[in-house]
Amino acid sequence: MSRRLLGSTSNACRLFSSKSNVDHYAVLGVKPSASLKEIKAAFYKLSKEYHPDRNRDNQEEAAAKFHQVSEAYEVLGSDERRRAYDLTRIRTAPDLGSLYARRPFTPEPTKQYEDIDIDYKSFEHFQRKTRQRKQFHSHFDMPEEFYAEFGANKREFKSEYEPKGSIHRDSRTIRREEEERLREIQREQERLQKKYPIPTFEEMMQKKREKERLQTRKQIAGLVSFATLASIAIIIAKKFFH
Repeated sequence: MSRRLLGSTSNACRLFSSKSNVDHYAVLGVKPSASLKEIKAAFYKLSKEYHPDRNRDNQEEAAAKFHQVSEAYEVLGSDERRRAYDLTRIRTAPDLGSLYARRPFTPEPTKQYEDIDIDYKSFEHFQRKTRQRKQFHSHFDMPEEFYAEFGANKREFKSEYEPKGSIHRDSRTIRREEEERLREIQREQERLQKKYPIPTFEEMMQKKREKERLQTRKQIAGLVSFATLASIAIIIAKKFFH
């Protein structure tokens, strides 16, 4: 069983050898054993802290950290992607390193991934999403609390980010991809500005203040109505008894 597990883990390491070693748990500041609720809470806190609208003096650095946090949440916020990611982290474990030093690797059938509760197709899916795309598209729902605190409706957040990888490409391919990437970024920015505008914190605060003013008006109107009805009732009572 341990031999089959070793072969499966080694195959997983080779599949993701060109993926930069980013510790998504460290990015969110949670333990690998953290629950989904803890991961969501950490993402909510850090996304507010690093939101570019709250860091106008250093928006470039804040945007980079915001993208890191968003990428970590996209991976760890999904059970399937988290299982695949957790498996890739096994390659850095000291005990496995010592096993590799003591015994040679023996190839095993690909389907041996079932031994560790994950199928080869899951690796193909995760690899395709992380290595073979020209661009990294963060596509996820922000937590309800992120907008609810400011009185705004929840909407889908989309962003675009080019990950740092080590895929081997020739100069012509790199230049062609760079030109296409720039055109795609421009088209995506124009499309997002028209269809999916992200509200700024100022807009959220303005909506929150409008909501509070509306509630205040309703309360005042209710008090005035009550006072009016009470006055009418007193007048009628006086006439009746006189």
